[in-house]
Amino acid sequence: MRSDRSLDEKINCFMKNLILIIAAFCYFFPIFIKYLPVPVDRILQLFGLTIFFLSPRFAQRTLLNKRVISVILINLVVVILAFLAMFNRSSRIDTYLFIQTLDIYFYFFSALLIVFLIAQRYGKSFSIVKVFDLIVFLFILQAIVSIIFFISSTIFEFYLSILNEKVNQGLFERTNLLNKRFIGWGSAFFSGVVKYGFVFLIMIVLPYCKNSYFYNKRIRYILALSLITIAGIMTGRFFFLAIGLGLLLTVAIDKRNFFRIIYRGIPIVLIAFLFFYAAGIHFLGPERFKIVFGFVFELFITYFESGELYTSSSAATLEMYRFPESLSTWLVGDGKMVADVGGGYYMGSDVGYIRLIFYFGIIATFIYFLMQFALYKVLIKNTTNIAIKKTFLFMFFWVLVYHGKGLVFSNEFLVIFLLATITEKRFTWKARENPARLAQ
Repeated sequence: MRSDRSLDEKINCFMKNLILIIAAFCYFFPIFIKYLPVPVDRILQLFGLTIFFLSPRFAQRTLLNKRVISVILINLVVVILAFLAMFNRSSRIDTYLFIQTLDIYFYFFSALLIVFLIAQRYGKSFSIVKVFDLIVFLFILQAIVSIIFFISSTIFEFYLSILNEKVNQGLFERTNLLNKRFIGWGSAFFSGVVKYGFVFLIMIVLPYCKNSYFYNKRIRYILALSLITIAGIMTGRFFFLAIGLGLLLTVAIDKRNFFRIIYRGIPIVLIAFLFFYAAGIHFLGPERFKIVFGFVFELFITYFESGELYTSSSAATLEMYRFPESLSTWLVGDGKMVADVGGGYYMGSDVGYIRLIFYFGIIATFIYFLMQFALYKVLIKNTTNIAIKKTFLFMFFWVLVYHGKGLVFSNEFLVIFLLATITEKRFTWKARENPARLAQ
């Protein structure tokens, strides 16, 4: 009897973990399968909506929190700015930014589902750190999938065969880049680097979180950090700036880390580099590895050869810094992000700051980033852990930095972190007030 019960508990635990991993993976890496009428993330949002009926108390206490209402109202300012800009002297209404700013509201439902599943899995030990750990594991899985795609073109082609070609046209047009960089499941190029940057900052804070899986487990931590770092760099070289922010965060958390980086970090980096070099030649062969090596370390190669810090990508980005020529555009923008002909970037610029200025002017752009800071300020105020507060602040810095490359949206991270900190507080309060009600 006891063995049967034990087996049932193991199966139940396994199924909970499996459902959580699949749902959370789809949350961070959504795809549009050709056999479905809507993308996977929309399906998750529908499942999240059902939490209102399956567990209305949990849903209401999470979503009707004053912090959530603050985020809704703050983001509403951006929605209004984008809505007004749509009709600004444009022959064709450009809805791109308006739709993107609305998307945060839909993320509340899918994030609610993920947080609910994590709460069911961990119960009274639920915390934001459990969410951090889960995200790291998901990105380790993504890194492994990316490596498999990178090595096996057959498996990658199968992945492409299940995608909606119309929606993923940009990916299909750039599959040749798989020869020298990672393309993951539902995550590649620009958006992939954004996500890996967030996870790298999470990895920096985990050694200071006692209830983390990686706490006091140095070997596992170094291996996980190395894999995330390699995957981030191989996805896009802008990730080097995320590494720089991560180093600054490390020192901001503990000033003694400045010296630890020198006498611990540098040897680890050298060992990781040698491993990367040896493994690359072994698995890819000398010719392909030369292409990959040249792509990843182009910045340093050009510096040693010419004494200048630049890459072909950075040079192309600098050419996109094209500013308005009229005072009217500077003040109120042109209401466009997408070109009228060809569907490319308006004014040929992919730079986030430039696109926003051309869309609704310099004043609205300033308000836009002020509201972005306000969103992260709500998140920062919702935790008492100083190290995590600093991590959230550096995530905002990462968003600011990456806007120098393109237009960044990080709603999936912002929303799930907010709901997780709200849930963590509620579990802590229930444990203090009445431990017997903790499972409700």
